[in-house]
Amino acid sequence: HRMFRVTRGQAPYFEEVNHDDGDPWLKNTVATAVKIGDINGDGLDDIIVTNEKVPALMFIQNKDGFTFTDIDMAGSESWRAVRIADMNGDGIADLVVTKGYRYNRNGPYLVQMFQGTGVEPYFDLNNPIFDLNVPFPAGDVEILD
Repeated sequence: HRMFRVTRGQAPYFEEVNHDDGDPWLKNTVATAVKIGDINGDGLDDIIVTNEKVPALMFIQNKDGFTFTDIDMAGSESWRAVRIADMNGDGIADLVVTKGYRYNRNGPYLVQMFQGTGVEPYFDLNNPIFDLNVPFPAGDVEILD
């Protein structure tokens, strides 16, 4: 995976952002979802990348330019889709995920919500505050206001 930023001004309008060691962008070969949102409340966009076979990746944008800190997402295996939103109105980003799809066709299929803390590790992935079994695989999740 590669990341680009808008340069504003003359063409080509985008430039590649090089990660310090190049490693986090190569961990997953197939992303099922990429979502951007302010996970830690610092006003900078952060990134979550999901993959159905391995744990998701979370990158927290640092204030010293366009660099990111890779956060361990152990417990996020089998996530299909993810949304970053303040679900409980506390001003801190929460996660809503779908779990189970292609690699576990017999289920269980889940919709889960994890409450955000605003501090690392940002979410307790072992204790969802909402956990719903659904009768079918959910390939995506939308949140309406």
